Amino acid sequence: MTNLRSIANLRIENFGYALADANKAIENDKSYLKAYYRRAAAHMSLGKYKLALKDYERVYKVRPNDKDAKTKFTECRKIVQQIAFQKAISVDVKEVSVVDKINLESMAVEDSYDGPRLENETTVTLDFMKQLLECYRNQKKLHRRYAFQILLDVRKYFSEQPTLVDVPIPEGSKFTICGDIHGQFYDLLNIFELNGLPSADNPYLFNGDFVDRGSFSVECIFTLFGFKLLYPDRFFMSRGNHESENMNKMYGFEGEVKAKYSALMVDLFTEVYNWLPLCHCLDSKVLVMHGGLFAKVRAAKNHSRCNFLDISRRLYEKRSGRRLRQDRVSTCPTQKATMDF
Repeated sequence: MTNLRSIANLRIENFGYALADANKAIENDKSYLKAYYRRAAAHMSLGKYKLALKDYERVYKVRPNDKDAKTKFTECRKIVQQIAFQKAISVDVKEVSVVDKINLESMAVEDSYDGPRLENETTVTLDFMKQLLECYRNQKKLHRRYAFQILLDVRKYFSEQPTLVDVPIPEGSKFTICGDIHGQFYDLLNIFELNGLPSADNPYLFNGDFVDRGSFSVECIFTLFGFKLLYPDRFFMSRGNHESENMNKMYGFEGEVKAKYSALMVDLFTEVYNWLPLCHCLDSKVLVMHGGLFAKVRAAKNHSRCNFLDISRRLYEKRSGRRLRQDRVSTCPTQKATMDF
């Protein structure tokens, strides 16, 4: 029973609950191989790669001819080795941004290109967004010149935003919060058709997991980033656990970006994701984030705004910063807590 529930929790990305159920299943039967596999998947999704590798290795040794077990074990081992290698060669040097490698002037827009164009080659307009939606509806591609411009502009915008964003909501007004899109562009279109396009009078908050799994993650993310640039104070985006380098490697976004654009754009996406806000406070009353409270604060009875503003989103390689961010985008809330905002 607990293993079946663990599967269900994995599928809806309640990784904390999935881990607890897998542990219980193993406690009941230490020879139950599927429970180790589910536990490894939960650890993997929570970024606990060494623990995941231990369980995947156990499964692979028992079932060496299982293709899926071999694939997961190999993927996890590569990530653990990559992290160890990066740690071994890391030195205290100034971080170099991929932005320095991008030359927009060298990306000429061909005369044959008939897709949407930014106004003055730099500015997102409502007309551009409507053309972009139609372009993507017909499974065409935005020119790389404009794609890179959008990423550079949204990176600059997010880098100037706080970790916790306050969102005032006028009394009696409408505000829409959307969950995981996961690369389902036609579902995103359906949301807009049913609920209206984002506008100054129709604000949205998309609460993470915009990419991976679906086949149109590129289309989804450029649509969302475009609306963010068009309505910066009425369209909001929180970081989910799939807005990260390792998840993108495992669940498809990296491969999709490389196929549609380039490896350079993959690196720029990673930088943009690192700047995404982690949570939003709506009208000083409702706290919205993709995951849950981080471990150190879950143990406390009361939580204040400073708990959500105390880390830099750019401390990516430092364990403490990564742990706090990971909890906020991945943790399943398991206990009641009071918030002081």
